[in-house]
Amino acid sequence: PGWFVEKVVVEDVQARTVYTFPCARWLAKDEGDGEICRELTAEDDPVLTESVKPAETKEASTTRQEDEEGLPSHHYLITMTTGDVLHAATDAGVYLIFHGKKTEMDDTEVESEKVWLEKDMLFGEAPPTPFRRGSTDKFVISISAAMTIVTAVTVGHDNRGLGAGWFLEQVVVEDLSCSNTFAFPCHRWLDDGEDDGKVER
Repeated sequence: PGWFVEKVVVEDVQARTVYTFPCARWLAKDEGDGEICRELTAEDDPVLTESVKPAETKEASTTRQEDEEGLPSHHYLITMTTGDVLHAATDAGVYLIFHGKKTEMDDTEVESEKVWLEKDMLFGEAPPTPFRRGSTDKFVISISAAMTIVTAVTVGHDNRGLGAGWFLEQVVVEDLSCSNTFAFPCHRWLDDGEDDGKVER
């Protein structure tokens, strides 16, 4: 079967760099020149934008200090999906708390402090405002490496602003140091006027 490829975008999360490879041609035996394999060349130099830089929040500052002291830290790509239902979006401040284990061999339970998801933590082609209805938003964050296995996340918001209620579809956490990915479905409201009235789950 034929396929018309417009472009390929490659995001290097750790280097926070975006590469774009234009194509705008068919990969089909019965279209164009009949080729089904093409070598693409990046159109420009790699792009490094302000929007992909982790914020220097209190948590990030603490992590940076730990790095300078020689202690390890973990970098995560967080993917938040807002549900596609009426009034699902929120303008409230959103935070995460990580729960997990120190190592695969050590079952000691640990948890992080609250990590607030700031706009300047957004990664990739981010919208002007995150957490819109039906949107998927990605954030790059750093926390202390006290855990290597993430077993759960707590998600909440500060319930500020008009229409603070939020319908969260799911959270996906990718550990960038080892590519482990953890998916946490929600499919519920974080809204004091909907469901059970909780704004943290």
